[in-house]
Formats: sequence, structure tokens, C-alpha cells
Amino acid sequence: MHLGSLTNNLGLTNQGIFMKRIFPLILAALFIYSCSSSQRTASEEFSENLLYGSWIHSFEEDNGSEKVFRPAGAKEFGPARFRKTYEFRKNGNCVYLVLSSRDKHYTEEGRYELDGEELQIINIAGKEAERYRIISLSRNMLKLKLLGK
Repeated sequence: MHLGSLTNNLGLTNQGIFMKRIFPLILAALFIYSCSSSQRTASEEFSENLLYGSWIHSFEEDNGSEKVFRPAGAKEFGPARFRKTYEFRKNGNCVYLVLSSRDKHYTEEGRYELDGEELQIINIAGKEAERYRIISLSRNMLKLKLLGK
């Protein structure tokens, strides 16, 4: 009996080893990776440090219920009656622009709380001003979905 035919009968050829032992392991690893990465929440995908700074509502880029904010100074915005702005500080305080019923802009101070992917804006009186779900956050874009006012 020839040595080559013995290894072929036992399934020990390079192709046999790959197809029977290594290929299934690769498929299993890819499957596990794809399942775990698709279940990440927004809180796992961004760093809170990216939130710090001033953000301006770029309503031209909104998509349905998702609101897009850009960092202050990142782009020139066209004329608008009102653009919501937020400034998030490292100490948990924030300043945001409000439009009154008399069409007059004013800033209000408060604080924010981040719980996973939920961002809550709390006014100076301690009441919830707005609540959002963070859809995505990067250095050049903040996408929010309004959950409550």
C-alpha cells in the first residue's frame, strides 16, 4: 500500500484537513462575530468624550424622526429661523438654546444624564426638558431620536 493512498483514506490530506476541521471553525467564528457585533448598543459604540462640546442642529440632514447635529464650527449652516444647540460639559452640566413662543431665542442651563444610549436633558428646576435616544455619535455627527419633552 502506498503512503499517499493511506493518508487519503484517513482524510489527512491538506484539503481534507482544511475542509473537515479548519473550515467549520472559521465559519463558527464568523457567525459568532457577526451576532455579537450586531447586538451592540449605541453606548458600546461611542465614547462619552465625543459628546463634550457644542452641537448645532443640522435639520437639513434629518431623516424622519432622527435629528442630526454637527459640532459648532464644523460647517456653515444656511439661514434658519431657529437651530437647536447644545453644549455638553464634562461635569454633567449643559447649556441649550430655547425658542420661546414669541420667537425669541434664549439659553437655558441645566444638566444631562447619559444612561446607555438614552440622553436626558434636565432643566435648572430639575425637570426633564428633553429625552433622546442616541442613534450614533462620532467626532463630526450626533444623531438623536426624540423620546419625550
